[in-house]
Amino acid sequence: MATRRLLLPLIALLVAVLASGPHALADEPVTVAPAQGAATPTTQPPVPPAPDPEPITETPTTGTPTTVVADNPFGLPSVDPLDGGRPIPDASVEVVHRWTITPEGSNDPDAASSRSSLSYIGERGSVITDGVTVFNLGNEVLTFHVFPTDAVNGDDGAFSFLSAEEPSTDVGTWVTVEQEYVTLEPGMASTIPISITIPDDASPGDHVGGVIASSATAGTTDDGTVIGLNRGVGTRLYVRVSGPLRPDLVVEGMSVDHDASANPLQGASTVSYRIHNRGNIRLSGTHQLTVAGPFGIARKVGDEVPFTDILPGQSIAIATRVEDVPTLGWVSAAVELTADGADGEGVTDQVQTTALALPIVVLMLILLIGLVLGTARRIRRHRRVDADAPVDNVPDRDAREHQLT
Repeated sequence: MATRRLLLPLIALLVAVLASGPHALADEPVTVAPAQGAATPTTQPPVPPAPDPEPITETPTTGTPTTVVADNPFGLPSVDPLDGGRPIPDASVEVVHRWTITPEGSNDPDAASSRSSLSYIGERGSVITDGVTVFNLGNEVLTFHVFPTDAVNGDDGAFSFLSAEEPSTDVGTWVTVEQEYVTLEPGMASTIPISITIPDDASPGDHVGGVIASSATAGTTDDGTVIGLNRGVGTRLYVRVSGPLRPDLVVEGMSVDHDASANPLQGASTVSYRIHNRGNIRLSGTHQLTVAGPFGIARKVGDEVPFTDILPGQSIAIATRVEDVPTLGWVSAAVELTADGADGEGVTDQVQTTALALPIVVLMLILLIGLVLGTARRIRRHRRVDADAPVDNVPDRDAREHQLT
């Protein structure tokens, strides 16, 4: 009995310790009793786990690729020992390649300086000095190729630069870039001096091009294949050489294509033409199309459609489809061209053309008449052949007399 009385309290104490110990270790702050003469430690709650880093969601400018690097689950070093200890980008962060180039003095690309382009007026033989600034707006080190080029208009009128593979023949050959290649850390910028030498034999008027900053980067196709990309952005360059200015805009190659519809008296006409700048300065303006049936029936006048900056020697293509045009024999179309601004004052052109617009009923009638006439002609031809053919087995007069005797 005495042994039993001693064991019961020990068992109760052991059960209490086992029931309370794990919870104290998981939830309660731990207090360590200090040794004699030692400082009293503070009581600290458990440290919560660090949250996952937020991904960068910057969107690159048009024409610049973005590459997403795979996660790094093995805790590899954050610096590259083979590249001078350069930091390796966070493997969970999106890599952004984005940059811009502006005239010198544009320190804030979001609110560029008062100059939106490189624009000058100069004499033949003169030299113009200036500069361009390249900004690395991405989060990786990039190397840029800075070079001059000519500008052209696309068929749709869009302003564009020649590619690096296309040789310049105009203002792009006048520009010298002091430093063709520059490497920039993320968020950094570099200003590069340039000079423009106007040739002694340069023609008067506008010469248009640009200065480009391109960078070779990696991209991926839809199927995941890694490819090399060479993308660029540019700032425009305008040089007007002193001398006689000759604004001249014309409409060329106008044509009308009329399509019949289920309605025998109506159809749709597509009017096509080109606006050609035959002068020596860049011009903007408007063009307005008018379409009508015979004698001005159901005349339709379109809106004045603007066009911008057709460069000297360039042309743009226009094609307009007009619905519900009368199909009454022919359709006429006219386009009126007007240049804007002080340079284009008084420059106009107007061209008119016509095209057949026959109703389906008329076309079927013409086809039927042609078929009937063709059949009648063949019948007459066969009758004529039958009338001219010799008649066999008919004795002549001498033969008949001989038979009688």
